[in-house]
Amino acid sequence: MSENTSLTPQEFTDSVQPLVEFLNDKFKDNDLYISDIKDKWNRQCVDLVQEGGGVYGIALAGYTYILEKMGIAFIKMAGTSAGSINTLLLASVYTQKEALSLGKPNASAYYETRSEKVLEYLAKKDLSQIVDGHPLWRKIILGIFNDPKGPAKLGKKFLLWGKYAATALVLFLFISVLSLFLTLRCSGGNFWRISSVITWIALALILILTIAFAGKSILLRFLYRHAERLGINPGDDFQNWICNILQENGVDSVEALKGKINDESAFIPEYKPPSVGRLKGKITPTIQMPDPQNEITYDTIDPILDMIENNSISLDFISDQLNKLDKPLDMSRIVEAFEKRTLNAFDQKISGAGSITRELVMVSSDLTNQIKVEFPGMHRMYWGDDYKISPSNYVRASMSVPFFFKPFQIFYDPDQKPVILEEWANYTKVKKEIGKYALFVDGGMLSNFPINVFNDPTIPLPRKPTLGIKLEYNDDSTSDPINSLAVFGSRMVSTMRFFYDRDFLIKNESYRKTVRSVDTGTISWLNFGLNDQQKIELFFRGALSAALFLAGSGCKNDKLTDLCDKGKTINFKKAKGGQFNMFETCQRKFACAELDDLLGDVRFSWDGYKAERIQTLLAHPKQKANLKNQASTIK
Repeated sequence: MSENTSLTPQEFTDSVQPLVEFLNDKFKDNDLYISDIKDKWNRQCVDLVQEGGGVYGIALAGYTYILEKMGIAFIKMAGTSAGSINTLLLASVYTQKEALSLGKPNASAYYETRSEKVLEYLAKKDLSQIVDGHPLWRKIILGIFNDPKGPAKLGKKFLLWGKYAATALVLFLFISVLSLFLTLRCSGGNFWRISSVITWIALALILILTIAFAGKSILLRFLYRHAERLGINPGDDFQNWICNILQENGVDSVEALKGKINDESAFIPEYKPPSVGRLKGKITPTIQMPDPQNEITYDTIDPILDMIENNSISLDFISDQLNKLDKPLDMSRIVEAFEKRTLNAFDQKISGAGSITRELVMVSSDLTNQIKVEFPGMHRMYWGDDYKISPSNYVRASMSVPFFFKPFQIFYDPDQKPVILEEWANYTKVKKEIGKYALFVDGGMLSNFPINVFNDPTIPLPRKPTLGIKLEYNDDSTSDPINSLAVFGSRMVSTMRFFYDRDFLIKNESYRKTVRSVDTGTISWLNFGLNDQQKIELFFRGALSAALFLAGSGCKNDKLTDLCDKGKTINFKKAKGGQFNMFETCQRKFACAELDDLLGDVRFSWDGYKAERIQTLLAHPKQKANLKNQASTIK
């Protein structure tokens, strides 16, 4: 059972202070360079995608806290399940500077970072209350997942109950046949007495086993009858908690959420690549596009760079011309030309290329209509033009773990039906018939890590990266055997859950540089009975992953190993001696991409990342042609 916690945000942040000090020392010359978009406070702006994972949301908060402490702000945010919760909470609160800038009356209630405000809410909440089903269900669930080996033990119990049933059946059949045999062959006397004794003993054993098994069956039946429809927990406690947090921050409706996001346009993000001086509105005259019918070959790179700067030529043509040059390409000059091209777009305020927009995406799975849903973008398909509802509905739909939580149900408003049907027709391109309601389960069933939502292939040079936070570090170099029906079923579900996101990452290798997995140790993602030390540990693990990501490109392995070793002495005043070692319950080193030799070079450098993206983009036409030839050629 979870403690009646009295944790404060400072207890979380104190635990990771050594990581912050390490990064401040490393980047004391303000040489942390991660984005070309900066806001009015000179914070570097990025897009952020967060994976789902139950209580691992605390680790997500640790990761974002480190990013914010190092002067990084979030423009677009997306997430599923726990990732959607953090996404909405981060979008709904302010930093103290932001609240003061916008004239908010309660500015003193906020902190240096948004993550600290999210921590305040997490610290106050007894997470065990989220398991709001029948008390007996609560006891079983909290007991199982509070023990790292709990699910395995439960599986063994079910296996034992099956053995009880099989044993009872075998004994019943054996004794029935034996009794019949003795009755027919023995005609009184001692034989009759012996057969009677054997029969009564066998019946007694069968009765005991049957009662034991029936008791378990009755208990399971009782639990089933006291579960919510299609789910153990109604999820009301969670939604009320989120709803109250949003109301406290003035975000009591989708309309208010949109208003807050629009208010933040006052933060004025700008494009500031350090390698390009400000052009002060001076735009080079546009160069005429060469005639594609004519064979043109340039001897030097200069005219090609001019065409790149002035956005007067197609990327396919640029790729073709660059590949015709005999000399090795100077990628720094090509990147600078694309930077000038982007800067021109900003100065001209060109829609799309020159605009920086804020966006939220929370992913859910619509079982009724069998589609992936992205809120608030698909709001009108379910609520029409009713924007008075609480955004808590979005995350309640996103976090509905099948069977653990009751599916989230949306009843269509008859008054909004014309708008809803029109929106469905626009989306599906068919005349859609809808019922009275739609049922939603966890977005992780279709996309637990929606890293693709902000990918825009029409922008040749990234202006800001999309950072991704995954949970549970997986070793993709190994494959565990499938040796039972349970494992077989589990793998099928996992394949369906993760293939879409993994397929995108495989086909877009550049994201290997910006996506990191947090090693969550032995703590279960469904352990809503976390004690205070486990909460601090999860927060530290997320913060450590972020620190390794930021420090990775400029640190040798021994320095990064020393950084990981800080997990041996985590500051926490309630622990014995004021510190604890997170490796005591997880006897292995902290897993991270920066120190994983099997992954190759995945350390992030913004300059290198931009050059790599440009190289990939310019090679894309030929890559497509090669893939097409390979697919249509039999060798």
